[in-house]
Amino acid sequence: MKKFIEISDHGLPVNSVNVKRIIEYLSAFEACNSYLIKLSYIVKGVGWKTVQDRKVYILHKMVSAADKPAAGDEKELAVEFLAEAGFERFVKAMKPEGKYTEWRECITEALKYPLAGFAFYSSFAAPLLRMLKAPNFIIDFWGATSVGKTTVLELAASVWGNPHKEAGGLVFSWDSTRVFLERMAYFFNDAPIFPDDSQTVDDRTMTNMLYQIANGVGKGRGSIIGIRHNPTWHTVCFSTGERPLTQCTTFAGARARTIEIYGSPFPNAGGNFINDMKQGVREHYGHAGPKFIAGLLPLWDRPDDMTRLKEDYKRHQRAFSLSANSEVGDRYSHYFATVKVAADLVYRILGIGDPDFAEENILQVFKSLISESTIEGDISKRAMEHVLSWMSANEGLFKSNDRESFGVWREDEYIGIYPHKLTEVLKKEGYSEKTILRSWSEKKWITRDDDRHLTCQRRKIEDSVSKVRRFIVIPWEIYDRFMDE
Repeated sequence: MKKFIEISDHGLPVNSVNVKRIIEYLSAFEACNSYLIKLSYIVKGVGWKTVQDRKVYILHKMVSAADKPAAGDEKELAVEFLAEAGFERFVKAMKPEGKYTEWRECITEALKYPLAGFAFYSSFAAPLLRMLKAPNFIIDFWGATSVGKTTVLELAASVWGNPHKEAGGLVFSWDSTRVFLERMAYFFNDAPIFPDDSQTVDDRTMTNMLYQIANGVGKGRGSIIGIRHNPTWHTVCFSTGERPLTQCTTFAGARARTIEIYGSPFPNAGGNFINDMKQGVREHYGHAGPKFIAGLLPLWDRPDDMTRLKEDYKRHQRAFSLSANSEVGDRYSHYFATVKVAADLVYRILGIGDPDFAEENILQVFKSLISESTIEGDISKRAMEHVLSWMSANEGLFKSNDRESFGVWREDEYIGIYPHKLTEVLKKEGYSEKTILRSWSEKKWITRDDDRHLTCQRRKIEDSVSKVRRFIVIPWEIYDRFMDE
C-alpha cells in the first residue's frame, strides 16, 4: 500500500485516505476486462532489453527490429519507457531534433581530426560492448581551457541526443555524488555517458567513481531482509578536465581502464570551425543513434553474423596488442578493437566516414597513447622516483644517528628506510604499499634477506650503540640509475 501511494509522484491522485478503495477498484476492473487489456512492458532505463524473446533497445522510446509482431505472436509488442523521478530530463534529451542531413554535414569535417574521429566512433561503441563481451572504458580529454574538450564531448553526445549541458542535454557535471553516478551509469546501460569538468570532484570520490564506472558494477548494499539488487552496466564514459582523471589515483586497475588524451582534439582548427560545429550539433542531434541501433538489431538473430562480428573484434584486438607489445598496450587493445568494429559498422549501417581512413586515425591515436604511456612509465617506477626524490631531500635525516632518523645512508652501498616511514610516504601520495613493494621486489629494486620478508636486517648506530634494525633496502646502483635518468 505504501508503494502504491508513491505512484502519486507520477500524477495519480492517490493518498493514504483513498488508496485502499482505489486498489479494490483497480483489482475489480482488471478481473472484468483482462481479455481487453493490452499487455505492456515497463522499462526504467536505456539499453538492450529482451521482451518476449525479442531483442529491443530503449532510447527515448523502443527501437525494435520489426514494427509488426513476429509470426505466432498474438499481440503487438508494447514497451513503455517509464523513467524514475529525476531522469525525465535525459529522456527528453534523447528525442531527435533538427535534420539528420544537417547533422551529417556538420560532423563530416570533424572526422578529419584523429582525436575527434576517435571520440565520435567511441560513442557508437557503447551498445557493442554487450554484443562483443568487451570491457567498459573511459576516455578522458584533459588540458587547458578553451581547446575544444567540451566540444568533442558534445560531438560524441549528439549521436544520441541533445549535447548541450546548459539546455538540459546529455552532458552533465562530474560534481555529483557516487550514488548519482552509479544511477546514471545504470540508467544509460549500453549507452555512453558524458560527465564534464572532473576537477570539481575531490580525489577520493573520483577514485571510487573511476572503479565503479570501469568495472560496471555498483556498490553492494544490504537491506532489512537481505541484500539489494546490485546494478551492473556496459558503458563508454567520456570525460573532460583540466588535469588527467588518473592523477587522483595510483591504482593500476583504474588507470588501465582510462584512455587519457591531452590537448586539443581539433589542433589548428580555429575558433570559427569549433563554434560552427558546436552550434550545428546543438541544433541537429539524436538521429544517428536510433538508426545505428536499428542496423544492429538484426544481428542478434543471425548467429553467423554475430560470430563474424566477434571474430573481427578478436582479430583487431590481437593486431593492436602485437603492435604495442606491452602490458598496457594489451589492455588498451580491447578498447581500440571495439572502436574499430564500431567504425566499420557506422560505415556499413549509416554510410558515414571511410573505414580505411578511420582505421588509420584510430591506429594513430593508439600508437600515440602507447608512446606516451611508455614515457610515463608504470606505477612502481613513479613510486620509486618519488621515494628517491624524497630521500634525497631528507638525506641528513638518514645519516643522523638520533631517534628521529628515517633510516641509514651508506654511500655507494645502499639506502635503508624504516618500513613505517616508507608506508607513510607512499600512503601520502595514494600508493598501495603492498602492491609497490611486491613490484619493487620482482624488479630487483630492493634487497631481501629471504623469501619471507621484504625487509633486510642492517646495523645502525643509535645513541652511540650499534643496533640491528629492519629496513627496506634500496641498492645504491638502483639509486644511481634513477638519479641519472
